[in-house]
Amino acid sequence: MKGTIDSDLVPRLDEIYVVSKDGPIMIDTVLDTGFNDEFCLPRQYHSACDLVFYGTDKYTLANGQDVLEPLYRGEIIIDNQVIKVVMSLTDDDEALLGTRLLNGKIVTLDFINYRITENPA
Repeated sequence: MKGTIDSDLVPRLDEIYVVSKDGPIMIDTVLDTGFNDEFCLPRQYHSACDLVFYGTDKYTLANGQDVLEPLYRGEIIIDNQVIKVVMSLTDDDEALLGTRLLNGKIVTLDFINYRITENPA
């Protein structure tokens, strides 16, 4: 897992793919340390992917509103490894990779050199 930190200090991951019915699609992905689930997929990719309904979960939005969202099982590719994940959907154009996928990893956010790197455990 690697990436860059942009001029707005947003950590953006390189080469994250969502597995679609027609093969992998590279997708703009933000490493969202405030999102503690696995992966949030832009809704525009929903029909292209072979997602399986998983259930629902309650989320609290930044404005304090609680919403009930459907969850799906799908696959993403990070560092050439296919990972089965639970996904929610967003109306945004960017995917969010949540902290649950960082569990057991050491990831460095380097705000001096504007890089994201995964370190050996």
